[in-house]
Amino acid sequence: MKKLLLGVVCFVAFTHLKAQEITQDSTIIPSDTIIEVKKPIITFESGVFGQVGVEITPILNSFRPMTNLELGIQYKALFAGFGVHDFKGTITSYLVFPNQFTIAYRYGAANLGVRVLQTRFVELQMRCNYGLGDVVWQNDQNGENFIRDEFRMFHPELLAFYSPIPYAKLFIQAGYKKMNGLKLAKLEEQDFSGLTIGIGLRCGIYQK
Repeated sequence: MKKLLLGVVCFVAFTHLKAQEITQDSTIIPSDTIIEVKKPIITFESGVFGQVGVEITPILNSFRPMTNLELGIQYKALFAGFGVHDFKGTITSYLVFPNQFTIAYRYGAANLGVRVLQTRFVELQMRCNYGLGDVVWQNDQNGENFIRDEFRMFHPELLAFYSPIPYAKLFIQAGYKKMNGLKLAKLEEQDFSGLTIGIGLRCGIYQK
């Protein structure tokens, strides 16, 4: 009987000591404690955007500015859009002497892109443009189209964005244009193919 009582006392004492150890090791969070959750540096946005830019592009063995106006949509890291690319410069030639003619060059292109890198303020995108357009020799005297021909344009490029404020992104771009299908007097496909660089601004409405 004494041994049984001694065993019960020892068991109760051991259980009490273990309970004290567990209580000391446990951390109790007060009910009024505020737990702060840090926001992620990288966010994946979805929305719509528009952008304008100026691109230095090869035209007749030289590099000349071309204006770009685009609209697009974004879903997380994927992008799609459509843009109009226009050049109306001062390149002239005497196709039929003594009349002088000026080049007008325009095309529309659809594009698909993907984000490849993003930090808090900087973003890199890769995209591919494919479009259709035409080149026209216009008569300087009356402004009428003298001759024209259609072409296809393939244009892969890399864009780097800097976003100093929400919903607005400055960007620079670099790529390579390849024209196909052009057959026009004094002009060849190679006259409009080559490396390109540009700058612009993209503004949009996004939901994170």
